Order: sequence, then C-alpha cells, then structure tokens
Amino acid sequence: MKRKGFRLTALLLTVMLAVFGLAACGTETQGGAGGSQASNSSVDEPLSAEEEPATVETQEPEENRDAEQETYEVALTYVNEQYIAEGDESLEKLINDVAGTVKAPAGKEGLGEACEKTIELLRTVPGGRTDLTTVVDDRFQINSVTVDDDGTATVDLASVPENGMDNYSEQFFVYQITGSLVNSFEEVTGVTFTVGGQTAETIGGHLDASARYTVSDLDSFNAPGAMTAAEE
Repeated sequence: MKRKGFRLTALLLTVMLAVFGLAACGTETQGGAGGSQASNSSVDEPLSAEEEPATVETQEPEENRDAEQETYEVALTYVNEQYIAEGDESLEKLINDVAGTVKAPAGKEGLGEACEKTIELLRTVPGGRTDLTTVVDDRFQINSVTVDDDGTATVDLASVPENGMDNYSEQFFVYQITGSLVNSFEEVTGVTFTVGGQTAETIGGHLDASARYTVSDLDSFNAPGAMTAAEE
C-alpha cells in the first residue's frame, strides 16, 4: 500500500508540473505577440515633420512637353540638280516650297529655334527627290537664329570655310536659307548672317554677309537667265 501511494503522489506532481509549464508557455507567447504588435504599431505611426523623407520631383511626362510644342509646316528651298548638271540658264536655279515639318516651343520665344531647325533640315535631301541637291552641309554649324521685331532673321554661324567658297556655292547657301526662312515664317521678311556673334564681311568671299536678303533678292537670283554674282 505504501508503494502504491508513492506512485500516485509522483503522478500527481508530474501532472501539476506539466500544467504549470503549459501556463508559462502561453504567457510567453502572448508576450511575444504583444511585442510584435507593439513593433508593428511603431512602424505604422506617421512620421513627424522633421522625419518626413525628402521627395524627388519626377520629370514632366513626354506628352506634356509635346503639348507645349508647336508643329510648323515649313517650305524648304533646295538647289535644282538639273541646273547643276546641265548649266542651262533657262532653268530655275532653286526649287522652292519643298514640304517639311519642325517642332519648337509655341509663340515668339520659339521662333528662333524653329528657324534653326528648318535650316538643319536643309542638310539632307528628302528621300526620292533626285531633282534636288543642297550646299548646306557639315562645313557650316549654326550657333543660333534670332528674329528681330522688324522681321530680320540673323543666322549666326560658328565659322566659315577657311578656303572660302566658289561664287555659285556661296549664293546657293545664302539663298537656300533665305528662301526657306522667308517662305516658311510670316514673321521673317529678311535674312542676314553673322559669324561667331560678330558682323562678318562675307561667308565665302563674294557676297556681303551683313546684307539683308529678302524674297525679292531670291526671286531675282532664281529667275531663268538672270546673272549671278559670278557673272557680274
């Protein structure tokens, strides 16, 4: 009987220890969960003004920038390839009103940029136009184009060819640009040239760079049978 009583007592102690152990684990688990909740709560709290992170402004979307641009339908002037090949004075030397488009900021502030981009188009002949050629090439870099209130577009060249130009090439260069700007923009009534921001005597050695070239000069040069500067 004493041995049986001892076994019962030992069993009871074992059960009590197990119960107390489970209770302790439950308390730790709740404490841990509470700790996690406290931690999460601290993360979700709003930051004070001093703690707010710096914001980075995103670049304006491309479509918004395009909305501020104006598309200009321009009328380009090229050299008549047949005239160059044949030298037939009964032909027009230039071909006007070759269609093109440029984009520039709308309004007066974008007019100079539109003129500059129009000149850049003259560097290449439109695809399929075998009747055209150009003398506006990589020898000439355009610094800027400004348009005065009197309608004069001043084309500032970065430099001029060191060895000059032949008479015909210089005239074609001047009148290609003059025709393209005067025929494309109603605000432009004449064109003059500077070099490096300074008044220049000539571009290629024959024409006066500081003269104001107009549509009247262009028409006189382009008339079939008209004398060129090379012949005067």
